[in-house]
Amino acid sequence: KIIQALNEYTNNHPTYSAIVDSLLNGDTKYQIMDAKRTYRDLSIHYEKIDSTSKLILKLADNDKTSDNRYAILCRNIRTYSLQSLQSFAISTKRIPTEDDIKRACDEKKRLENERMAQFASTIPGLSGYGSGIPVKLEPFVHQYYQVTQFLEQAKLDGRREDIESLEMNLKELERAINAIQHK
Repeated sequence: KIIQALNEYTNNHPTYSAIVDSLLNGDTKYQIMDAKRTYRDLSIHYEKIDSTSKLILKLADNDKTSDNRYAILCRNIRTYSLQSLQSFAISTKRIPTEDDIKRACDEKKRLENERMAQFASTIPGLSGYGSGIPVKLEPFVHQYYQVTQFLEQAKLDGRREDIESLEMNLKELERAINAIQHK
């Protein structure tokens, strides 16, 4: 029972960690309920390990007829279980609060805006906006950024036709950005 619960815990722990990390990175793939549900599953396995190892230790204490090896084996099982539980407790992050998630989302958005503003300054004909891009230009800047990423990948892969097509897309986007700026 202990080994089975340890295996279940070990299998579920990476999922829980991924959910918490995702929430704390401002991603919207998971919600707090996902973290709570997975944590509850981990807690069930944790309790199963703890209660079963306590029961085994109690059996050794109550059994006066068997030899000393049995008692040592039971104590070793409990010690192993406790060490595993301590390791789990140390490596298991707490469930983030709504405030933690809001701060993470705000920080992610702030960093994204800074990155886009910095990137926007490299677009020909688009400058002088400092740290903020006008709302009407944001979709074009995002699209321009994505096309440059695709272009870099196409160059790395040596896809000539894609390179030419993507370069034409960039020029069209530059013209569209200039047209919107001069309205």
